[in-house]
Amino acid sequence: MDKKRKNILRVGVIIIIVIVGLYVFVQKGVVGEVSIGVILPSTGKAANIAEDVRNGLEMAKGELTGGKKIKLVYQDDGCDPKKAISAYQFLHEVEKVNIVIGPLCSTAALVVAPLAQKDGVVMITPASATDKLSSIGDFIFRNHTHDKAELEAIAPYIKERYKKIAVIYDKTNDAYVEYDTFFKTNLGESNVVSVPVTGGMGDYKTDLLKIKAQLKDIDAVFVGVLSKDAVTLVNEMNQLGIKKQILGSKLLGTSDFVNGVGVETAEGIVYMEADYDKNTEPNFWNKYNEKFGKIPPTWVPQAYDTVKILDLAIASCGSDKSVCIKDYLHNLKDYPGAAGKLTFAANGDAIKKIAIKQVQNGQFIKISE
Repeated sequence: MDKKRKNILRVGVIIIIVIVGLYVFVQKGVVGEVSIGVILPSTGKAANIAEDVRNGLEMAKGELTGGKKIKLVYQDDGCDPKKAISAYQFLHEVEKVNIVIGPLCSTAALVVAPLAQKDGVVMITPASATDKLSSIGDFIFRNHTHDKAELEAIAPYIKERYKKIAVIYDKTNDAYVEYDTFFKTNLGESNVVSVPVTGGMGDYKTDLLKIKAQLKDIDAVFVGVLSKDAVTLVNEMNQLGIKKQILGSKLLGTSDFVNGVGVETAEGIVYMEADYDKNTEPNFWNKYNEKFGKIPPTWVPQAYDTVKILDLAIASCGSDKSVCIKDYLHNLKDYPGAAGKLTFAANGDAIKKIAIKQVQNGQFIKISE
């Protein structure tokens, strides 16, 4: 073979190597980069919560240094189970992710979790509260207090003070349906006025008439809906003259809710959530408040912590291999997060202290634990 033909052959080999390298680069992304799927309800009735969570995720991502670069690949599920399945399938089958953050809405989380478990994909939600998520499998994690633990924490407080309560709950959300069941079991069915509503409707006056008709017998009203619906419901309660003590979930302990109903209306509302405040991680709290102009609701530091612990897991495992990541999370003990110390139980649920808090002058004050 003459010299000219050898040179042509060498060039050809180099071109083939470059093409193969580019193909691998495109298929796998930047060298040292790990893609993590994120399923959020960026549209629909929980879009404001999705925005908060995304802010927490991006804050944490922006603080990561060294190790493998993390890329967050977002998909919208609109709190819709069918869309959540499509979002998961895209992330798993097209993006080839081994880790998924979310979904947030319980109805969406409950359909994605079995798929993730079957595929060996680590799923960690920073917001879903349904108790049913706890038994799906060892690849499923929840960096969030679940509804049963929250209800058990506030139940003594309610029993000591109120005999009969009305429970407004979103019948399309598994976590909120469990509120009604819990109170009937613990207070007695005769002491609970059930008011099921359909979340996202925008007008609940007809539903509230059930409370209005029995107002003299009702001591307090428990509100179990997403934050936008909670604003509408509480404002409409005022319009109908339903002046009773308001109780509820962590969704009532947010700046968005207080701003939506007004400081005066929000005054004295009691709710339950993970035991954390600005003293838990002042640096995070101050940075969030400075950037977004409000107090971070509980799902924000939980989202922030989720990225931080996944970064630690990836660094420890040397890759995003899901079995290693899963084992790392199961062995995590007392991680000092922005949302408080975090340990995962054997079933993947976060073990966290829960506090009873009250809205006082637009601030969120712990009154019991």
